[in-house]
Amino acid sequence: MRTIFAMIVVLIICTALPTQAVVIWGDNFESENFSNWTSRNGVWRISPHAARSSSYGADIYGSSAPGGDILEVQVNTIGYSNPELSYWSRVREDLEIEDRVRTQWSIDHQVWNTLETFQNVPLSETWTRSTFGLGLGNTQVYVRIIAEIPGGIDSDRMHFDDFVLTGTPIPEPATISLIGLGFLGLVRKRR
Repeated sequence: MRTIFAMIVVLIICTALPTQAVVIWGDNFESENFSNWTSRNGVWRISPHAARSSSYGADIYGSSAPGGDILEVQVNTIGYSNPELSYWSRVREDLEIEDRVRTQWSIDHQVWNTLETFQNVPLSETWTRSTFGLGLGNTQVYVRIIAEIPGGIDSDRMHFDDFVLTGTPIPEPATISLIGLGFLGLVRKRR
């Protein structure tokens, strides 16, 4: 009876152990390229003028292709729960009513969930941090930025920097089992 009780206590303790979120992926564009990203079309560039915290950031400028110019990254969140995406953004030159820049995420690359839309936004000297929960985790996560700036000129500009995706590590069943066996060994030793 004590053994069963001890096992139940161990399982409750192991599932209730608080774990801290860790960085799964991040990009502050210091590589001076989009090596972590897939880029379609041509309004994206790395620029020192788009930097928030370091030397470089992502810069959207000019007119986009029909359907928008897309900057996309795939991140593996298997083994993590509660993924959270954060990034910094700033509108460098006015985005008019016909201009639209969206950040989105997906787990299947088919259905996209919009996190934030920038449209008809005046220029700003201030960077804004945005943070979003991306569902349950333990899967692949796709993140993309779509710039739809029809007939735009070089004065339609927006910056992004310091992308970070965090998640809480999911304990492996083997780890929980080892803790349980150790606890059971202590209980038996006391007898």
